[in-house]
Amino acid sequence: LAAADLQKLADEGDPQASWILGLRFETGSGVATNAVTAYQWVTMAAARSKGVHRSLIEKDKDRIAAMLTAVQIEQARQPAQEFLQNQKTNMLAAAEKGGAGAQYALGLRLYTEGDTVEWQDWSQARKQGVEWLTKAAEQGHVGASALLGRMFLNGDSGAGVTKDLVQAYRLLEPAVAQGNSLALVDILQ
Repeated sequence: LAAADLQKLADEGDPQASWILGLRFETGSGVATNAVTAYQWVTMAAARSKGVHRSLIEKDKDRIAAMLTAVQIEQARQPAQEFLQNQKTNMLAAAEKGGAGAQYALGLRLYTEGDTVEWQDWSQARKQGVEWLTKAAEQGHVGASALLGRMFLNGDSGAGVTKDLVQAYRLLEPAVAQGNSLALVDILQ
Protein backbone atom coordinates (compact mmCIF):
# COMPACT_ATOMS: atom_id res chain seq x y z
CA LEU A 1 0.00 0.00 0.00
CA ALA A 2 1.01 3.56 -0.57
CA ALA A 3 1.98 5.60 2.46
CA ALA A 4 -1.17 7.74 2.08
CA ASP A 5 -3.38 4.64 2.13
CA LEU A 6 -1.58 3.32 5.22
CA GLN A 7 -1.94 6.73 6.85
CA LYS A 8 -5.70 6.69 6.21
CA LEU A 9 -6.09 3.18 7.65
CA ALA A 10 -3.90 4.04 10.65
CA ASP A 11 -5.91 7.21 11.31
CA GLU A 12 -9.06 5.04 11.27
CA GLY A 13 -7.58 2.84 14.01
CA ASP A 14 -6.12 -0.12 12.12
CA PRO A 15 -3.28 -1.49 14.30
CA GLN A 16 -1.48 -3.28 11.45
CA ALA A 17 -1.51 -0.17 9.29
CA SER A 18 -0.12 1.81 12.23
CA TRP A 19 2.63 -0.78 12.69
CA ILE A 20 3.59 -0.89 9.02
CA LEU A 21 3.51 2.90 8.79
CA GLY A 22 5.82 3.11 11.80
CA LEU A 23 8.24 0.66 10.24
CA ARG A 24 8.21 2.66 7.02
CA PHE A 25 9.10 5.84 8.90
CA GLU A 26 11.91 3.92 10.57
CA THR A 27 13.39 2.72 7.27
CA GLY A 28 12.36 5.58 4.99
CA SER A 29 10.32 3.30 2.74
CA GLY A 30 8.04 5.62 0.76
CA VAL A 31 8.28 8.34 3.43
CA ALA A 32 11.03 10.47 4.94
CA THR A 33 12.97 8.66 7.66
CA ASN A 34 11.80 9.87 11.06
CA ALA A 35 12.48 7.80 14.19
CA VAL A 36 10.14 9.88 16.37
CA THR A 37 7.20 9.40 14.00
CA ALA A 38 8.14 5.73 13.63
CA TYR A 39 8.03 5.31 17.40
CA GLN A 40 4.73 7.19 17.62
CA TRP A 41 3.01 4.90 15.08
CA VAL A 42 4.50 1.69 16.45
CA THR A 43 3.49 2.69 19.98
CA MET A 44 -0.06 3.34 18.77
CA ALA A 45 -0.06 -0.04 17.03
CA ALA A 46 0.95 -1.72 20.30
CA ALA A 47 -1.79 0.11 22.20
CA ARG A 48 -4.40 -1.05 19.67
CA SER A 49 -3.17 -4.66 19.41
CA LYS A 50 -3.51 -7.79 21.49
CA GLY A 51 -1.81 -11.13 21.91
CA VAL A 52 1.05 -12.25 19.68
CA HIS A 53 0.82 -9.19 17.44
CA ARG A 54 1.29 -6.94 20.44
CA SER A 55 4.40 -8.78 21.61
CA LEU A 56 5.94 -8.53 18.13
CA ILE A 57 5.13 -4.83 17.94
CA GLU A 58 6.62 -4.26 21.39
CA LYS A 59 9.95 -5.62 20.12
CA ASP A 60 9.93 -3.12 17.26
CA LYS A 61 8.95 -0.37 19.67
CA ASP A 62 11.91 -1.19 21.93
CA ARG A 63 14.30 -1.26 18.97
CA ILE A 64 13.14 2.15 17.73
CA ALA A 65 13.21 3.61 21.26
CA ALA A 66 16.95 2.96 21.38
CA MET A 67 17.35 5.64 18.68
CA LEU A 68 15.52 8.32 20.69
CA THR A 69 16.06 10.49 23.73
CA ALA A 70 13.82 10.18 26.78
CA VAL A 71 12.07 13.44 25.86
CA GLN A 72 11.39 12.24 22.32
CA ILE A 73 10.00 8.96 23.64
CA GLU A 74 7.71 10.75 26.08
CA GLN A 75 6.39 13.10 23.39
CA ALA A 76 5.88 10.30 20.86
CA ARG A 77 4.01 8.15 23.43
CA GLN A 78 1.37 10.82 24.11
CA PRO A 79 -1.17 9.81 21.40
CA ALA A 80 -1.04 6.15 22.47
CA GLN A 81 -1.40 7.11 26.14
CA GLU A 82 -4.43 9.26 25.32
CA PHE A 83 -5.92 6.38 23.32
CA LEU A 84 -5.42 3.95 26.22
CA GLN A 85 -6.86 6.41 28.71
CA ASN A 86 -9.97 6.95 26.55
CA GLN A 87 -10.33 3.22 26.04
CA LYS A 88 -10.05 2.61 29.79
CA THR A 89 -12.61 5.34 30.52
CA ASN A 90 -15.07 3.95 27.97
CA MET A 91 -14.57 0.39 29.20
CA LEU A 92 -15.12 1.45 32.81
CA ALA A 93 -18.29 3.39 31.91
CA ALA A 94 -19.72 0.38 30.05
CA ALA A 95 -18.87 -1.96 32.93
CA GLU A 96 -20.46 0.38 35.46
CA LYS A 97 -23.69 0.29 33.41
CA GLY A 98 -23.88 -3.39 34.31
CA GLY A 99 -23.12 -5.17 31.05
CA ALA A 100 -21.61 -8.58 31.76
CA GLY A 101 -19.53 -8.48 28.58
CA ALA A 102 -18.06 -5.09 29.47
CA GLN A 103 -17.42 -6.22 33.04
CA TYR A 104 -15.65 -9.32 31.76
CA ALA A 105 -13.54 -7.29 29.32
CA LEU A 106 -12.53 -4.79 31.99
CA GLY A 107 -11.86 -7.52 34.55
CA LEU A 108 -9.76 -9.50 32.12
CA ARG A 109 -7.79 -6.44 31.10
CA LEU A 110 -7.09 -5.42 34.67
CA TYR A 111 -6.20 -8.96 35.68
CA THR A 112 -3.87 -9.66 32.76
CA GLU A 113 -2.55 -6.22 31.79
CA GLY A 114 -3.07 -4.09 34.88
CA ASP A 115 0.31 -2.42 34.68
CA THR A 116 -0.01 -1.57 31.00
CA VAL A 117 -3.22 0.37 31.55
CA GLU A 118 -1.44 2.41 34.22
CA TRP A 119 -3.73 1.49 37.10
CA GLN A 120 -2.53 2.00 40.69
CA ASP A 121 -0.22 -0.98 40.91
CA TRP A 122 -0.09 -4.52 39.59
CA SER A 123 -1.61 -6.35 42.58
CA GLN A 124 -4.31 -3.71 43.07
CA ALA A 125 -5.24 -3.87 39.38
CA ARG A 126 -5.44 -7.67 39.52
CA LYS A 127 -7.71 -7.51 42.58
CA GLN A 128 -9.96 -5.01 40.82
CA GLY A 129 -9.95 -7.33 37.82
CA VAL A 130 -11.22 -10.17 40.02
CA GLU A 131 -13.99 -7.88 41.33
CA TRP A 132 -15.18 -7.10 37.80
CA LEU A 133 -14.89 -10.74 36.73
CA THR A 134 -17.00 -11.70 39.75
CA LYS A 135 -19.71 -9.22 38.73
CA ALA A 136 -19.73 -10.66 35.22
CA ALA A 137 -19.83 -14.25 36.51
CA GLU A 138 -22.74 -13.39 38.79
CA GLN A 139 -24.63 -12.38 35.64
CA GLY A 140 -23.82 -15.71 33.99
CA HIS A 141 -20.87 -14.71 31.81
CA VAL A 142 -19.29 -18.04 30.81
CA GLY A 143 -15.75 -16.76 30.31
CA ALA A 144 -15.75 -14.96 33.64
CA SER A 145 -17.05 -18.07 35.42
CA ALA A 146 -14.43 -20.27 33.80
CA LEU A 147 -11.56 -17.90 34.57
CA LEU A 148 -12.62 -17.32 38.16
CA GLY A 149 -13.17 -21.05 38.61
CA ARG A 150 -9.60 -21.69 37.52
CA MET A 151 -8.36 -19.00 39.91
CA PHE A 152 -10.18 -20.63 42.84
CA LEU A 153 -9.01 -24.07 41.73
CA ASN A 154 -5.35 -23.07 41.91
CA GLY A 155 -5.42 -20.00 44.15
CA ASP A 156 -3.93 -16.69 43.12
CA SER A 157 -2.58 -14.79 46.11
CA GLY A 158 -1.42 -11.89 43.93
CA ALA A 159 -5.05 -11.25 43.00
CA GLY A 160 -6.42 -11.94 46.46
CA VAL A 161 -7.96 -15.32 45.54
CA THR A 162 -7.39 -18.19 47.96
CA LYS A 163 -7.61 -21.80 46.85
CA ASP A 164 -11.22 -22.93 47.36
CA LEU A 165 -12.29 -26.11 45.57
CA VAL A 166 -15.96 -25.69 46.46
CA GLN A 167 -16.08 -22.18 45.01
CA ALA A 168 -14.10 -23.36 41.98
CA TYR A 169 -16.65 -26.09 41.31
CA ARG A 170 -19.56 -23.64 41.73
CA LEU A 171 -18.03 -21.41 39.07
CA LEU A 172 -16.81 -24.11 36.71
CA GLU A 173 -19.99 -26.19 36.66
CA PRO A 174 -22.22 -23.59 34.93
CA ALA A 175 -19.42 -22.79 32.49
CA VAL A 176 -19.16 -26.49 31.60
CA ALA A 177 -22.95 -26.68 31.24
CA GLN A 178 -22.74 -23.85 28.69
CA GLY A 179 -20.07 -25.66 26.69
CA ASN A 180 -16.84 -24.03 27.87
CA SER A 181 -14.18 -26.64 27.09
CA LEU A 182 -11.48 -25.01 29.25
CA ALA A 183 -13.78 -25.19 32.26
CA LEU A 184 -14.42 -28.85 31.44
CA VAL A 185 -10.68 -29.58 31.48
CA ASP A 186 -10.36 -27.81 34.84
CA ILE A 187 -13.31 -29.58 36.41
CA LEU A 188 -12.01 -33.01 35.36
CA GLN A 189 -8.67 -32.49 37.08
